[in-house]
Amino acid sequence: MPLIQLAQITAQATKENTWNAINAVQEAPPGVADIEFTFCYFEDVTTEIGYDNDVFPVDIPLGHHISGNYGTQNVGDLALKVRLYVELIDPDGIVRSSGWSSSTPFTVDPGVNMASKSFSAILDKLGLWQIYGRIEYDLA
Repeated sequence: MPLIQLAQITAQATKENTWNAINAVQEAPPGVADIEFTFCYFEDVTTEIGYDNDVFPVDIPLGHHISGNYGTQNVGDLALKVRLYVELIDPDGIVRSSGWSSSTPFTVDPGVNMASKSFSAILDKLGLWQIYGRIEYDLA
């Protein structure tokens, strides 16, 4: 019976893997970090009449100029780094005015109120316009 000679295996194999397993975070100090929306306001600049969110939605004639903002308050007991963002959105879902309250977060102490950047537009489309607000915050 003939002998079968096997080729010697010379290649080596390696397998590697990486897992995103641990995110080191700073332990939060004792206390409450919280911010609340306190109001949303706009003014019909054409008639100089103001409206707050207690009466929304309101009827404003086409062609009128409006401007406004929203307010927040640090209702926790820790100082926070905060940025506020606002958008005025037309009935077709197009953002007509937007902006950040600041380019970098600012420190807000407990109990302090703050207002977003103002928005402004001419009402040139029939339908329901929306005001969108976003608060971004972290421990100071």
